[in-house]
Amino acid sequence: MQNNYFGKFDHSFILYIDPIHFDVINFSKKFSSVYCNEIIFSNSEDIFQNSTFNLNTFKEKLQNKTISEFDLIFDDEVHIQNIWWDDLLVIANLDNLNLVLDLLKQTISVDELFKLDICIESPNYFFSLDNIISKQEVSPNSFQVFIKDSDHYLDKEQKFI
Repeated sequence: MQNNYFGKFDHSFILYIDPIHFDVINFSKKFSSVYCNEIIFSNSEDIFQNSTFNLNTFKEKLQNKTISEFDLIFDDEVHIQNIWWDDLLVIANLDNLNLVLDLLKQTISVDELFKLDICIESPNYFFSLDNIISKQEVSPNSFQVFIKDSDHYLDKEQKFI
């Protein structure tokens, strides 16, 4: 993990981690329906856009496919997406965010867990965690706009204005 952000909106939270591997299929088991804004596969020409699936159908559609990009909403409560390659953006209420964190904590190293804890303990700060830990205060709304703006995202070192 080199870049992390945890922020508090009024009624939900935003979590961003880069890089991270996220197991969509394993996570989906906690829910009953999935709305696919978009799923792109690296080993298939199939693309699912603007589609709703129950959990069984969703798992069937993903069989033998490798997800390269996803933008999903689980049970109309948890929005997860990988905006760029190996990152993860989650917007959810606290209970559902804890489900994401529990899954991540089962799969990350002790060093990554330490970095995640630093982020969670300091809401509304963007962390760059290379050899030196640097942080910058950013509102959740500003962060959300920044992270979805490809011109800004391509230069992760750019400072927030």
